[in-house]
Amino acid sequence: MRSKNMQTLTVDIKRRYPNTVVYGVGDDAHKTRISDHNEDDTPGSLAAQSDPDNIPEHRAIDVMIGPNFSKTNAQLLVDNLLADPAARIRLQYIIHNGYIWKRTTQWKKTEYKGTDDHSGHVHISGHVSDDENDAHWPAVDKLAPSLTPTPPAQVVKKGDTGETVKHIQEFLRRNFPVYRHYVPYMQGRLLNVDSIFGGQTEAWVKEFQRRTSLPRDGIVGPKTFAKLRQYGYEY
Repeated sequence: MRSKNMQTLTVDIKRRYPNTVVYGVGDDAHKTRISDHNEDDTPGSLAAQSDPDNIPEHRAIDVMIGPNFSKTNAQLLVDNLLADPAARIRLQYIIHNGYIWKRTTQWKKTEYKGTDDHSGHVHISGHVSDDENDAHWPAVDKLAPSLTPTPPAQVVKKGDTGETVKHIQEFLRRNFPVYRHYVPYMQGRLLNVDSIFGGQTEAWVKEFQRRTSLPRDGIVGPKTFAKLRQYGYEY
């Protein structure tokens, strides 16, 4: 099984970059060498780290570059994890694009000498001391300063139409499908993405506002846009 800290990181990455492939347990090649992809507490397994809990755990994930996780996204994830002191405490090392950053070298960027330069994915190893930590990883959602959008000047509300409404609908439907069980309007149905800010969209916005301690007015203004971006909204 995946250690809790790496499982939570996996969930956060998949929420931020839907449908991204994240591998965990090592393949046959990994099994022939010491690796965090190999599970401890397993006879014959060459695990790089181990703890005394007798629970088989692997502590590494490979986040694969693909349609929803670009090379730019990969480098941003690496940069954000390395820049966050709280994240570094939870990690053992990161490998990407021919370089490795290790806890043991105070995260100094060093050329990676392995046969795979990891240009097609980001390898992340969690530290054994953090196995049971299932706290979320805020660094995953942080945007690069150059990519941080300016808060929309407009206020979007019931009766409005257009691309901004569509982006809001897509974001809420993708990230918070559970809202369908709580909203009174069209309860049980996923949010319809039709670029029209109607009663159902208003109900989902109100539910988001309620859960994030915002005024529950169903209007997407500057404060609601700012809160949406904290959860990964990019427009």
